[in-house]
Amino acid sequence: MDDNHCPFLSWNVRGLDMPAKRDAVCETAAAHRPAILYLQETKIDVWSPALVKDVGGARLANCIVLPAIGTRGGITVLWDSQIVSIVSHVVGEFAITAKVTVLRSAAAFWLTTVYGPADEGRKDDFLRELARSS
Repeated sequence: MDDNHCPFLSWNVRGLDMPAKRDAVCETAAAHRPAILYLQETKIDVWSPALVKDVGGARLANCIVLPAIGTRGGITVLWDSQIVSIVSHVVGEFAITAKVTVLRSAAAFWLTTVYGPADEGRKDDFLRELARSS
């Protein structure tokens, strides 16, 4: 891996409530070895350390969460602390924005992952939040 290489995987998982889905995410992450794994539509409102390990395995053990509300939404960012550092982040109503630093090179950048509202009445709020995060 060169000093600036930072692979990431972003996936709309459409729910992690079933163990088989969590296993599939963990196996995919293990096979592709992303430094950062962004998951949208987790439908999980409370993340325990055991759940983080079920989803990210031993490598992707660090986690930032925007909890689901009931059975809607939910975003999680997991990362490998041997490759990247995330020390600054903002959790909004629809997005997580994180400042990522690649440890080998000290190169830094911002990444945002979103889960937008389905109903028209909240789309303006969603767009305002995105404008603030840029």
